[in-house]
Amino acid sequence: MANQDPIPATDSDFDTLQAIIVAAVVLNAAGWDIPLTAITKVTDKQTIWAAAWAIAKDKQNSTSAQKKAKDLARAAYEKVLRTFIQKWIYRNDSMDAADIEECGLKPHDNTHTPVPKPLLPEVTVERGTMGQLIAKCIGQKTAKYYGCVMTEGAPLPGWLVINEQGRLVVDKSNMPPKPNMAEPEPGMVGLQWDFTSQRVKRFSGLKHGVTYYFYFYLVNASGVSPLSEAVSIVCW
Repeated sequence: MANQDPIPATDSDFDTLQAIIVAAVVLNAAGWDIPLTAITKVTDKQTIWAAAWAIAKDKQNSTSAQKKAKDLARAAYEKVLRTFIQKWIYRNDSMDAADIEECGLKPHDNTHTPVPKPLLPEVTVERGTMGQLIAKCIGQKTAKYYGCVMTEGAPLPGWLVINEQGRLVVDKSNMPPKPNMAEPEPGMVGLQWDFTSQRVKRFSGLKHGVTYYFYFYLVNASGVSPLSEAVSIVCW
């Protein structure tokens, strides 16, 4: 069966759908890997449409010229929006069927064949403002969620691992005879965990002169990636 046109015929339904799409992509742009430049092209046309529609929808008091301006605004907006929907929603490997539905659209019957399990993540870390470190996962657009573990003072001990459910657990086969659970690794005095759809993680309020270690792991419908190698950096 052919996929139906996602753009409604009536102006009122079009207005409702476009508002849902824009709100969803603005909220989830980072997680869905949609560049700001692509969104701006849509919102620029949205602004013109919204102004014209606000006037023309009052059919009794709007003039023929105002209704014509509305038609032109919709045509220009619809052209940009159609291209955006196809490229950045239906063909976006960072979005699944639920994400498409969040945009108010129906997933295509052939949309998004099963994606492979995420591979070992690549990680970069840089300094932000004073006391802030920014960790980022490179590539891996098939990931749905990005987990980041940050330790303070020392790396994770080898017996703390990510399991198949994406949880940090104890691997008893690698556990030392009597581990100190209050300080699981000599020198490791803190651990923070961030698990969201955002590939960029910002950690603030960190200590000057202390070394922090960062690890990423990725999750999608096919499984959980291995935990990345540690990337360390001294906080300023």
